Amino acid sequence: MNYTNSLQTDLINLIKNAKNIIISTHINPDGDGIGSMLALYNYTTLLGAKVNCIINDFVPKNLKFLNGASLIEQYSPSRHNNFFKKADLIIIVDLNDSSRLGDIETPLSKSTAYKIVIDHHTNPKDFANYYYIDTNSAATGQLVWNLFQLDPEFKLTKDIAEALYTAIVTDTGSFRYPRTNSSIHNIIAQLIDAGADPTYLYDQIYNQSSFNVIKLLGIALSNLKLAYDGRVCVMQISSNDFRDTSTNYKDTEFFVERTLSIEGVLIGVLITE
Repeated sequence: MNYTNSLQTDLINLIKNAKNIIISTHINPDGDGIGSMLALYNYTTLLGAKVNCIINDFVPKNLKFLNGASLIEQYSPSRHNNFFKKADLIIIVDLNDSSRLGDIETPLSKSTAYKIVIDHHTNPKDFANYYYIDTNSAATGQLVWNLFQLDPEFKLTKDIAEALYTAIVTDTGSFRYPRTNSSIHNIIAQLIDAGADPTYLYDQIYNQSSFNVIKLLGIALSNLKLAYDGRVCVMQISSNDFRDTSTNYKDTEFFVERTLSIEGVLIGVLITE
């Protein structure tokens, strides 16, 4: 395992020299995964590479506004296995265990392409050639930004700024989680200057829930349970709850964060059937 904890120019050079790139992220993708993917997509296409974004699931509704989101494809063996054979570079963001790729794990393991993992979670599994992992980072989007800074020719476009802003704002809980620091806010300032509008982006990410999703949230909040002297809050959603509101588990993004607004709660858990 080539484990990289500090910025390495060979990673950005590897990305810049690739011709056929696949970018992917974990199952049930969130803002950090999709935002980091699309920042890399917009960057690598400007370099002239042929880039395919492939995931196991669909793009969440609240992230479809991002430039390039419509080009992200749901993995199909008949359509995409040949892409993995032709790729010379595969970039995996926001995960460090290939099992969290879902069905994509199989063609990934068979591909002869160089594989880069960019992530901020602990305990990486050995399945790639290069790892850029920093567990002190608040979001994978922050690490993608740091990589871009190694390219003296990098130009921050509005599309890249919006993707990275989305990645960082969602994984920091709108800048309230512990690893939010001055470095994060310095990055955000530059993204705003490049065209990332905080008001517009917040509205697109957080204020696009359907009436049925809000009904589901109400059911979930009515069933909260506390444990360990109020330090743990458990939110449960049954299959009946999904059926009664015509929703599914993909509609539960940001639900569990509501548990952390309860006084004394340190850990929130969402369990779905």
